[in-house]
Amino acid sequence: MTTAKGERRPVGQLALAYLRQPEESTWEPLRRAIVSDPTFDPDLDVRRVVGARLDPGASAPEEVVTDLLARMPGAFLNPSAHLALGEALERTGDLEEAHRERAMAAAALHGVQVMGDGSVERPWPVLRVADEYDLLRSLGLRASGQSSRWQGGAFVDRILCQDGVERFFVVRQDLGA
Repeated sequence: MTTAKGERRPVGQLALAYLRQPEESTWEPLRRAIVSDPTFDPDLDVRRVVGARLDPGASAPEEVVTDLLARMPGAFLNPSAHLALGEALERTGDLEEAHRERAMAAAALHGVQVMGDGSVERPWPVLRVADEYDLLRSLGLRASGQSSRWQGGAFVDRILCQDGVERFFVVRQDLGA
């Protein structure tokens, strides 16, 4: 990411700005930096990446840490990635980093909720479809249907939840950054 003075701003600096003040003015530069990074995968499926390596009794947390860190900063703000990384780090004994990753998952979810309300007028902004389902799970909601449309330079997903209420998300805006 480049500042107004033409300087590069690493994702870490942009993330700190966003965590201090989760709003559109800090989200947008961070989003652009993430989606323009070669590690960004809009179809990231953390469950597929991790597989059974975090199942009870599994003994490969170091591999999970290595695999997920290799996907950063592209996987940044993916709640499932931060939660899985936190669990793997805890199993390696790195409790401080585990706590930090869990806090990142919570911050990612909170930030999405701050910038939208899930309505058609103020859809929740996410980087990936997987992030939509992470947010719904965190709210205790389950999807019963989904449709997408291209609108105003963005994919808008409409998810009908089992409570009968439609929730809307803006996904993958301007992937070319």
